[in-house]
Amino acid sequence: MKPAQLLIQALREPETVLGFQKPQLEALIVSSERSRLTATLGYRLEDAGVMARLPERVRHHFDAAMVNARFRNRLIRWEMNRVARALRDLDVEVVVIKGGAYL
Repeated sequence: MKPAQLLIQALREPETVLGFQKPQLEALIVSSERSRLTATLGYRLEDAGVMARLPERVRHHFDAAMVNARFRNRLIRWEMNRVARALRDLDVEVVVIKGGAYL
């Protein structure tokens, strides 16, 4: 199975990752990093109760991505708060784009 197919399968059915062999897990990590979906996949694996049953080396990749994602989310929220505070006395509508819009 191609790395992109492994990633799609893992995102759709996280429990299937438990059946992946070492080469498949490595391809999954590379594919998720290239797609910038490592944290998303990590959260799906965690929600499905799969994360704790993965090899430590694999968990490390997902844990690190999730920590980084939480940090970026916190930073974006802080920046949005600062912009809102700076513009609070003006009669303007603030529009957030890109990553901030998802939050």
